[in-house]
Amino acid sequence: MEGLGIRKYFTVPNFGGFGSDHFDRGQLVKIAADRAEKMFPGEIGVRVHVGDTPNDIKAAEFGGALPIGVGTGIFTREELEQASTSGKAAILDDLADISAFMKLLGI
Repeated sequence: MEGLGIRKYFTVPNFGGFGSDHFDRGQLVKIAADRAEKMFPGEIGVRVHVGDTPNDIKAAEFGGALPIGVGTGIFTREELEQASTSGKAAILDDLADISAFMKLLGI
């Protein structure tokens, strides 16, 4: 984040899984979850991965996270739905409806 000059746009504690950690997107989801658990032992409830590509859906499932697809990219709702092997992916048009997003999280 520092190299790109975007750290200021993220809130503390600034953790996640980044391309420099691993080349496989699913592993990045696992890395982020492991870091969260180390920082907040026993406090992490639902794992969520939001993305706008079929690879994001697959990565979320591989990494043990709830896949939330958003139709803000070039892929259709159907393509995002078909990427889910578990059938548990939630697909939203975008993230403009915060209450719908929070409902998916059980909040």
